[in-house]
Amino acid sequence: MIEVLSPSTRDFDMFAKLDECRAVDSIDHVLLIDPNDPAGQLWTRGPDGWTEEVLRSLESTAELTAVGLTLPLSEIYEDVAFPAWPEDAEAVTG
Repeated sequence: MIEVLSPSTRDFDMFAKLDECRAVDSIDHVLLIDPNDPAGQLWTRGPDGWTEEVLRSLESTAELTAVGLTLPLSEIYEDVAFPAWPEDAEAVTG
């Protein structure tokens, strides 16, 4: 499952919906994509449970091994214009 997060449902998607998806036996990957930054979170089901990988840049790739797909974030975000953040935003959020 691939989900692009939205401000109005972000918390639900990252917690309740994620738990619901991981409970479905036929789902082996859950990929959450941030709409405002080139970032995401990939959960993959393995023999010992779920693992999480944090994707933090356009150079990152999501390895969806269960379906034989490598998905570069640069392709997901192709032609996406990210919002401009104030120069001091890092100091506030950092």
